[in-house]
Amino acid sequence: IEKKYQLCHLRESKKVEKKLLKKKVKINEDIARLNNLINLKEALIRNERFDQFIIDGDFKYKGVKIKLGVGGESYFQQRDILFKKIKNFEKGLVIQKNRLKKINMDKQKETGVPFKKYLPAIRLIENSSPSEKPKEKIKIKNFLDKGVYCFGQSQRENHDILSKWSRSSDYWFHLKGESSGHLVLRLDDQSSILTEELLSFVCDLFKKENKITTGQINIIYTRVANVKLLKGAIGKVTYKKNREFLKRY
Repeated sequence: IEKKYQLCHLRESKKVEKKLLKKKVKINEDIARLNNLINLKEALIRNERFDQFIIDGDFKYKGVKIKLGVGGESYFQQRDILFKKIKNFEKGLVIQKNRLKKINMDKQKETGVPFKKYLPAIRLIENSSPSEKPKEKIKIKNFLDKGVYCFGQSQRENHDILSKWSRSSDYWFHLKGESSGHLVLRLDDQSSILTEELLSFVCDLFKKENKITTGQINIIYTRVANVKLLKGAIGKVTYKKNREFLKRY
């Protein structure tokens, strides 16, 4: 299992290293440009002329373009603008060098971290994997020695009973116009008819499971073949060809 974690650490390290390398290249390019401009400061102090680098009011030097005012400035005004901007570039150079130093330090820290640093996070992800969650068992109960049934206690159970356990020839039951669990009945003799005795016992099951205290139970039922689960709505169904049965107590 440690090999798995080592591979994970290696992949992450390579990603970090690639990202840091791109930053270093960009910063080094900026530092080189700033150094070229800062070197002009001494030339300006010596009053050396730089007319040849001024094109349409902009100072262009070794791939760098600096705007020298809004237009109409004299040579000496342009010179003063350039001098002030070079002083700002000196501050920028310090910032870029500090950034480069920090990246080098981060890289050293990253390479020095053992792969075990990643174990807690990886284990947490693995432990939270849906495949490792305990599966809910579908409870199958005896039905008057004539078959078996399942009664859903939650939307997930209702969904699983219909999607994983039921057959198209089974019977599906639900309280009429009320919220309740789904009951699916599988008779041993699938050609047998649902008698009043059987339907009455189904009502008793609904009364017991839903803890109903009213004086009557009204159920609807149909074959599972006529019931369809709704996509994106756990435990919700549409149905057709249903019948009703009312029991008074």
